[in-house]
This record gives sequence, structure tokens and C-alpha cells, in this order.
Amino acid sequence: MPMDEVKGPELTERQKRTLELIIQNHIQTGRPIGSKSLVKHLGVSSATIRNDMAVLEDAGYITSPHTSAGRIPTEAGYRYFVQRLMRGGQLSPAEQRMIAHQFHQAPLDVEQWMRLAAAVLARTAKGASLVTAPYSPIIQFKHLELIATQGRMVLMVLVLQNGEVRQRMLMLAEPVTQERLSETAARLTHIALGLTAADLRGKLAELNTLEQEVLELVIDLMEDAEKPQLVYRDGLTDLFAQFEQSEAVEQALHVLEEQTMLESLLNEAVPNVGNVRVVIAGEGRWKDISLLSIVLGRYGIAGQATGALGVLGPTRMRYGRAISAVRYVADLMSNLMIGIYGEDAAT
Repeated sequence: MPMDEVKGPELTERQKRTLELIIQNHIQTGRPIGSKSLVKHLGVSSATIRNDMAVLEDAGYITSPHTSAGRIPTEAGYRYFVQRLMRGGQLSPAEQRMIAHQFHQAPLDVEQWMRLAAAVLARTAKGASLVTAPYSPIIQFKHLELIATQGRMVLMVLVLQNGEVRQRMLMLAEPVTQERLSETAARLTHIALGLTAADLRGKLAELNTLEQEVLELVIDLMEDAEKPQLVYRDGLTDLFAQFEQSEAVEQALHVLEEQTMLESLLNEAVPNVGNVRVVIAGEGRWKDISLLSIVLGRYGIAGQATGALGVLGPTRMRYGRAISAVRYVADLMSNLMIGIYGEDAAT
């Protein structure tokens, strides 16, 4: 779980437990945590706990808001917690089975998987989720189907090598039988397999009129697929209710809606498939998310097609659950992508 390493004084086991309790209780309640509320958990006096809290405050792991007698975690405190103290919050075997069942019941359609992944992450981690469609630096043709509908109207189903499925209605110059459409689709699939849009433009002159009509639309759809990938989102309403500062809401909207900023964050934070990265309060690098925490992962097949997914929330988010959900869904998505590319895709 890559993250900037927390540097600070070595804590005693009781001080670590005190910090853990402060963070867990603050995540749950959103309120400052006082020494008296920790006595029953630690089995020592309030005075002893206050001394340990003073050490934690000097170390920069907790702070006192205004004149409150209680303490709340700092960004460094959250980082220490995630790196060294966090336990629990894992998805249960029953939850994992339920999520896996939902994906395996979904149609063999990448877009449906994206929507499902966003919904599952938002519901499981209780935050806003984002999922980017798998992106390949080179968009290649995989398969084509042509289905007669009515008159000259034909449904074209284009499957790309990255698993995307594009459907469009095509108006032909004249009616064509289903038999001829199937023959045309099979011939074009044979000709175009593994080629890019630019490659296919060079093939147009070799084709008959019907094949040219179809291939021109195929090229248009493939060029459209080369544009920045789609982002699927869920859980925004529940997320905004968790923020106490309007500025935090503005930051959340910015990261979810601003494509350039989101791409920069994803590419730098989670460049490799299998990585899960926790970004707390921007870590000094991303000032636009200084009031947020984001758990990010990358799925897919390295070198062929990858996408990213994540959970966004306030800094007092439920880190264990968010990390577990992101990792599990990313692994599921990667396995689904391997199913699209074939068993030898990941080797």
C-alpha cells in the first residue's frame, strides 16, 4: 500500500493503542476524543492517558481543536494509523461472495461492469466512488456483428480488444439480407482483427461498397474510443452529507469532475495494476484535495488495457473497509479483463 512513510518518535504500545482508539472513535463520531472516554479501554487513569496524549500531540499525530479538551487526529496521525495500526474493516467472506456473484451475473459488457463496480464501492465503503473504463494506448479491432432490424436499418455491434462494446445503428444504401450481413461481418472481422483505426483506413479501397459503409462507421467508433476514457461515479449524495466544510465539498466535486486533474492523480498515484494507494489530505502534492482522503487501485492487464477505481471521502473515512473494498473489486475486474483477452493475456 504505497504511501509516504511517516517519520516520528517511536511510540510505546500503550501510546499506539491510544492513538488507534482516538482515530477509531473520531472516525465513528466526528467529535474530539477526551481521555475519560478511553479509560475503560486502556485500563489506566485519565492522568496517564493525558500524558500519552501529550506525547502524541508533540509528535504531531493528534491536535486539539479550538478550546476543546478532546483531541482529533492530524494528517500524520491518519497516515501512521493506516501504515502501522489499522486492523479490521476487512470484507467478510460472505460480502466477497455476494460481490463476486453480482459481477458474474452481470452481462459480458465492460460498461455494465464499470457501473456495477462504482455502485458496489460506494455502498461497501460508504463514500463516493469513481471507476475509469479500461484504456489501452492502442485501440484495436476484435470482433464485429451486423444484425438486420428493419428495412435498411442494421444494428452494428463492435467489440474492441480492450473489452469495450460499441453499438450503433447503420442506415445502408439499400436493404441487405441477414445472410449477407453475417458474411460481411465475418469477412471484416478476418480482415480487421488486431488493427487500429489508422490501419483500417488503408483497407477501404480494397473493399466492396457494403463493406466500405460498415468499415467507415467502425473507424469512427474506434477513433472515438481513443479519446479520454469515461469515468463512472456513484455515492455522491451520501458523500456530501459527511463533510463539515463547504470547501471540502468543492474539492470533492473538482476531483470527480475535472478530467485533467483526475488523470494526473490516477497516473501518478496508481501507475501499476495491483497497486492500492491511500492519499490522505493530498500528501502535500495535490493541494486540490487537501481536505480529502482517497483510496485508489488499478485493475486490468499491464501493457494491454488498464483502468482505475477508488473511493473518496473525508479524512476520517473508514480506511480499512475502503482499502479492502478497492483491492477486492480491482482483483475481480482484473480477472474479468483476463477473461476478455484470453487466459494467456496476463503472462
